[in-house]
Amino acid sequence: NRITNDELKELRKAVVGKRIGEIIREDGH
Repeated sequence: NRITNDELKELRKAVVGKRIGEIIREDGH
């Protein structure tokens, strides 16, 4: 099961978005 470049980009976006969300949540405390 090979991952295409588009799928990889979407995955990176999701990971970055999750990380940003966690940072924002920590900032709120």
